[in-house]
Amino acid sequence: MKTNIKVIGIMAILLSILTVGKTFAYADYPLSTTFETTKSTSAILDNDFLLSKLKEVYPNTTPENKAKASLAFFEYVDSLQSDIQKNACLEQLCQTYNIELEAVKRDYNNRNQISQHARNVYTMQVEQEEASSVKQSAELRAVMTAVADNASLFQKMRSEITGDDLEDPQAKTLFMIMEDCFRSNNFSVNAIISRCVDGVLQRSVYESLDEYSDHQEQSVRDSIQLLKRSALERKRQDLQGLIDRLGSSALAEDRERLKDILSEKMNIDKQIALLKE
Repeated sequence: MKTNIKVIGIMAILLSILTVGKTFAYADYPLSTTFETTKSTSAILDNDFLLSKLKEVYPNTTPENKAKASLAFFEYVDSLQSDIQKNACLEQLCQTYNIELEAVKRDYNNRNQISQHARNVYTMQVEQEEASSVKQSAELRAVMTAVADNASLFQKMRSEITGDDLEDPQAKTLFMIMEDCFRSNNFSVNAIISRCVDGVLQRSVYESLDEYSDHQEQSVRDSIQLLKRSALERKRQDLQGLIDRLGSSALAEDRERLKDILSEKMNIDKQIALLKE
């Protein structure tokens, strides 16, 4: 039997992804670019099996799951040579996910546009996660500079920074662990790491030890400046929100409060400017 290797290749890739139970983004797998030649083979393509694996990853419970399963299955359908085969596969998809055939055909005909939208959404989510990760790791790295067997560096940090000044949950957790160690006169690297219940945080602290060992005092000074500025900028942003809301009020008490807030914001602006010097 003459079978297009593209078909078998796409089936194999889909099954390899689905078999390991990995939920994947359609944008990650441009499957149609692979296996373009033909050869003789006796392989039997089991559409039911492929659909059953899709159903394991995308249960027939929500419209979103149905859409994701359809997009993944369309890639396989698109590789088939016969319109009869394509229609039969789309009907099987409808039966598996209880979808109207006309709706599936419309989505299949518009698959490129739908797929591009999925890629755009996926890319935006990745960019947002990366931005958040960078912000959090910067704050966490700043706190980790004070991890040492000597409490003097953390003592400098805690004299100017509190846990409330931190936004990143892991940075806040680590700071409070170090605070507990400091107050119990048991401040050491081992004591800090042993109190980190989160394995990811524990590993991050351990891996950071060599990074700051040669210039730890300067790193702590720079970190204090960074953390103070971040906390002030967040407070400044909150005050600006209040100013925007109270600026349109005609109430006398709001006008008086606005004066106080403007004065506080000006003071914070001065502090931020000094930290940037």
